[in-house]
Amino acid sequence: MAVLVVVAVVVLRPVVLFGEPVAQASASASPFLTTAPAGAASPAASVPTVVPATDRLTDLAALDRPVVQGLTGWWVPQLSSKRPGTVDGGVTYDADRILDHYEGLAARYPGAALLWSGDWPAFKGDDYWVVVVTQPFSTAVEANSWCDAQGFAPDDCLAKKLSRSGGPQGTTVPR
Repeated sequence: MAVLVVVAVVVLRPVVLFGEPVAQASASASPFLTTAPAGAASPAASVPTVVPATDRLTDLAALDRPVVQGLTGWWVPQLSSKRPGTVDGGVTYDADRILDHYEGLAARYPGAALLWSGDWPAFKGDDYWVVVVTQPFSTAVEANSWCDAQGFAPDDCLAKKLSRSGGPQGTTVPR
């Protein structure tokens, strides 16, 4: 039974993520899939595989790093902060759900960027995937006003000052 579940997840996950059957997907069509080169010895080697969510999160944070680093010293709206095991809204998050959550936020807010809290001493915890909006503000009030204007509930968006020095003291202003 467990083998069937694993096979179903591996086979169906690309359909859920990409909205197309695995047979139509190709390595060049999506950064999530890899295939063996033509002429590979084993037929099983040519079956697409899904990049683990943790690796994908790491890659996305690396892609966003230059933009996020440019926000050092500015206040930004923070939309999410999750690590595996976080329970929010009745959902227990794992890497796959964190990735899905980030992608949903990025689709709704094109200025969203992902960062790893361990790269920033401004965060209390060093093991969170954090989603911020890359619009800089001079004050926490301005960043929180952005959250209000977007219709976020008070617990779902707050002002965060991205800082490379000091610690987390004074870098978070909830609404």
